[in-house]
Amino acid sequence: MKQGDGREKTVNKEIIKVLSYFSSFHYAPSDAQIRTFLAVKVSMEAINEGLNRLVNKKRLLSMDMGMPLGSIYTMGGHSIFLKKRAVRKAQTENKLNALKTYSYILYASPWIKMVGISGSCAMDNAKPGDDVDFFIITAKNRLWLARIWAISAAKLLGVHRSRKDKRVSGKACLNMFFDEQDLMIPIAKQNLYTAHEVVQMRRIDMREGAYYHRDFMQSNSWIKSYFPNFIMPRKHKDIVAGNREKNLSMGILGGLVEQFAKAVQKSIMSGHITNEIITETQLWFFPRDFSKKIVKKVY
Repeated sequence: MKQGDGREKTVNKEIIKVLSYFSSFHYAPSDAQIRTFLAVKVSMEAINEGLNRLVNKKRLLSMDMGMPLGSIYTMGGHSIFLKKRAVRKAQTENKLNALKTYSYILYASPWIKMVGISGSCAMDNAKPGDDVDFFIITAKNRLWLARIWAISAAKLLGVHRSRKDKRVSGKACLNMFFDEQDLMIPIAKQNLYTAHEVVQMRRIDMREGAYYHRDFMQSNSWIKSYFPNFIMPRKHKDIVAGNREKNLSMGILGGLVEQFAKAVQKSIMSGHITNEIITETQLWFFPRDFSKKIVKKVY
């Protein structure tokens, strides 16, 4: 077998793996997205050649979405995924627009440094009944104050998704809080699914969010072992905290209030904790580990 033939087979195989992963979410990725999430280092030219080969062999279906997205792809028999892209993008935009006021209130907190969107909305792939998953980076040692601010604001606006809710469409699901001093995903959580979630996360563009997003990505450089084509954002210059952040950090008093907020919230949670992860610097509220199911399906 020629070396080039072996390389082509490898690229074809990895493209199918990427599409198999996204098929679990009824999603048709673009050629650029396929390259980002490929497990081998390749050029865009090689990706396009591989996609064309697989389309010609009728193993893949494609559709031109126009600029800037370009062509999107899915495996044969899944043509409905191509048609869903535009519909789900519109549904996602409606959900995010409805939560704009809430997002602004989050950023009004001196304890919240970055607000991100994860899950289906991060990929413009929300179904009608989906909620909106929020990922929040907090100020140092203000994890629980940030959470109580986020939950209180959501409740006041009537957009909080509670544990008992059955109808969750468009509600804010506050499932991840990271203290700025510990942004690395725990080793036990470093897998294909989480690597996707890290790369796919959409940052709401306010205040110093860009800095904290870069810091988060840099802290999780392990994702390059899954996605060698992903371009890691460069380190950013340090941010000089504004007077508002300095004044409202509250020093010792702030620390005492933080400990009180922590005690109250942990007491409320104590009766229904299952597989959630609660540490001094990270909060993960995912009762069911969806990642294992997805990774097993792909591999």
